[in-house]
Amino acid sequence: MFLQIARVKAYNTGIPNNCRTMSFPATRMRRMRHDAFSRHLMRETRLLPEDLIMVAFVCEGDNTRQPVASMPGVERLSVDLLVELAGECVAMGIPALALFPAPPDSSRSEDAAEAWSPDNLLHRAARALKQAFPQLGLIGDVALDPYTHDGQDGLTDDSGYVLNATSTHAFCPTPPSTRPASTALSVTL
Repeated sequence: MFLQIARVKAYNTGIPNNCRTMSFPATRMRRMRHDAFSRHLMRETRLLPEDLIMVAFVCEGDNTRQPVASMPGVERLSVDLLVELAGECVAMGIPALALFPAPPDSSRSEDAAEAWSPDNLLHRAARALKQAFPQLGLIGDVALDPYTHDGQDGLTDDSGYVLNATSTHAFCPTPPSTRPASTALSVTL
């Protein structure tokens, strides 16, 4: 009955006679979706906690939460609260945190010197997290905007123009072509 109705619809829509039989996508074979095991094997996308990365914004202080005005419901956390959040993530199976520091304005400078300090906010947060959860992956925001006086993501000249070559050299003083293949940009934790 259904096939007859489909042929009538095909006929009425001006489809040529040799194309009146149903084909994909009009006919969707469901034999692969009949049983749970085959649905599990055939599905295309599966999202698990181990596929996720938790984004965390870090601020100075103890037991401190600062709302992020541009992102309602999102807060910057002090290092102690960040460690608690990391514990929840580890318990849920989330393997990594991406850290974005929000150091105090007093640590900003024209040359972004605080970015290289071994005791800056990002380094202290990374050390605390690795001490509590050595298996946790950490992804650091390698950028200068939290540390520059003008919030630019690089070092600037007197007119405010970002000096790309100077900024790149600040991150990687040795050109990649002369660096040993096994060397990677790293931070001592």
